[in-house]
Amino acid sequence: MRNNDHWLKLLSILGVAALVGCAGPSHKSGVPVGTRPFGQIADGTVVDCYTLCNRNGAEARIITYGGLVISLKVPDRNGQMGDVVLGYDKLDDYVKNNPFFGALVGRCLGHVDDV
Repeated sequence: MRNNDHWLKLLSILGVAALVGCAGPSHKSGVPVGTRPFGQIADGTVVDCYTLCNRNGAEARIITYGGLVISLKVPDRNGQMGDVVLGYDKLDDYVKNNPFFGALVGRCLGHVDDV
């Protein structure tokens, strides 16, 4: 993995944290948030899932496989929590089928593949 990949992951996580509005190291239920293993890709790289939440119950889950947002639970106008992100439950599905679910950034003009 390149050094720049680590910065991309960190910036992705911080960006979603700003979106969700993290309140600190624990969810309103008192359950600590942090990381958990999400899977492992073919080359042996372990993929973790970071969970961020705020005092209102909003919760974001981001994996270190491309900084993908795999879940974003937010309250609707009636206060009912719902996941507003389309995605998969398992890492293998993200590796095999890559429709760019949860991508924080997309393709852009001038990319090497666009030439």
